Amino acid sequence: MSGPAGPDGRPDPARAEVAGMAAVIERAEADLSLVEEPARFAAALEAGAPDEPAPLPDPSRSARRSSAPGSIPR
Repeated sequence: MSGPAGPDGRPDPARAEVAGMAAVIERAEADLSLVEEPARFAAALEAGAPDEPAPLPDPSRSARRSSAPGSIPR
């Protein structure tokens, strides 16, 4: 198996080295994301829910906003 070729078509050791380093960086990035995401999830669980729930939307206000052309009045 030959490495990445240079402009002349022959294997180029420098390009092979750079390609190998890029692969190592991509693997490290993937490993970090697998570790980082569960940590954020755990932090959110530890923080808990807010003391007061978010207010529900007022249905009468949303009915006024649906005055787009072609909408069916209620």
